[in-house]
Parts: sequence; structure tokens; C-alpha cells
Amino acid sequence: MADKHKMHILFAVTKNQEPLYRYLRNLIYRTSVSVLEADSANIIQILDTNVRELVSKVTLKSTVSDAQDVTVQIESACLDGKMEKRSTCNLTAGDELEFLVTVRVKRCPSTGNNFNTNVTVYVDGRMQSLFINLTMLCQCNCEAPGDPGYIANPAKCNRHGDDQCGVCRCYEGYVGEFCECELSDGESVTINETRCYQTSTSPKCSGRGECICGQCVCNKNTDNSKIILGTHCQCTNYEGCQGQ
Repeated sequence: MADKHKMHILFAVTKNQEPLYRYLRNLIYRTSVSVLEADSANIIQILDTNVRELVSKVTLKSTVSDAQDVTVQIESACLDGKMEKRSTCNLTAGDELEFLVTVRVKRCPSTGNNFNTNVTVYVDGRMQSLFINLTMLCQCNCEAPGDPGYIANPAKCNRHGDDQCGVCRCYEGYVGEFCECELSDGESVTINETRCYQTSTSPKCSGRGECICGQCVCNKNTDNSKIILGTHCQCTNYEGCQGQ
């Protein structure tokens, strides 16, 4: 109940009761314990100290209904003016603080249609909160069969993929802008492209060609007398070969 209503509980107890209430403090969030003098003469001082401590710090928190797909990052300039990744700042009466809250979608939900999630940002111990209803745009109409922008297995994609929103989505085992490349068994796109590097530090196709289906296709020079050649386009008839 205390947490639900953002309540701060102060136990002002006698010395012999202190151990019990310090144990309770570990079970109840936002609870403090102070010891009363025999005649309770320090009750005003206890209240004043605890209230000052309560208002001298502010912590911004957040909750996400689907934490697997969405993250929330909180930054603050606090009083030093440096915007950093932190959610707690100290302050005094009259101070103004600036917080920056960044909500990121890591990936589209794997459940299919669960594209809505709720994000709540709030000051710890206060009733006020900011509620964000987040709708993730994970699929365009033209990605679905039946839409005019969806063309199944067209010649444009070499019959190895579907044209979705003007882009070829290749079937398993095929890659390339137009699904023109077939991968060998167990080969990945990364493995396929590594063939186009002469060494681990050299640019793809020596910076003189394009990697197509794991093979370098060398650029054509405007001067027909100058020819680029080699498995990795590493040689020319006017500059020799790189790496040799």
C-alpha cells in the first residue's frame, strides 16, 4: 500500500523499539527510523531533518511493459551542467533540473501483432508520472501479400524472392540486391563477402570493384587502355599489383 501510493513512512520510536523498526525498514520501501528522546522533545527536529533529506534528492525512474523490445535511458545535467547517464540528482529549494529520457525500440516484437507498449516515467516517491503509449511501426502495408506493393516471386528478384515495397526480400539461401547470389550449404552472407578481401586489412575488392556473389567485378576505367584486373582487383596494367 505504501509503495502503491508513493508514501514515505517515518517511524519515530523509543530506543528499545528501534531494532524492530529497523528490521521493518528493510521490508518497506521509502521508510526511515529515528529514535525519540524520553520526553519526545526532539520530534520537531526529527521531522525537519527527514523532510530536508527527502526534498534534497530527486530520482527519475521508468517502467516498460515490454522490457525485451524497448529500453529507456535517463540522463540528467543535475547541478553541474553535464548531461550524463544518471537518474539521481541532489538539489536545494528553488533549483531546476533537466532530464533527458530516450526511449529506443531494440527490435520489433516476435509475437507478431504486439506493436504497442506502455512506458511510464516518474519521480520516485511522487504521485505524478508521464505515461507514454508507444506504437512501433514494424510493418508496412506493402510488406503483406495482397497489397499492390507486394509482388510475389517476380523476375526482378530473379525468382528467388518477393518484391516488397520496391525491395527484394530474398528467400532462404539467396542474397544480393536482386537475390542474384546463391549461398553454398552452411555459408552466410558474411562468409560470402569475405572472398572479396585480399587480406583482413585490405578494402573490399581493393577499393577498385564491386563484390557480387562472393566475386570481385572490377571497375571499368574511362580510359580503355587502363585495365583493372585480378581476383581482388588488386592489379592494373599501369600501377602493378597491390600487396606484392
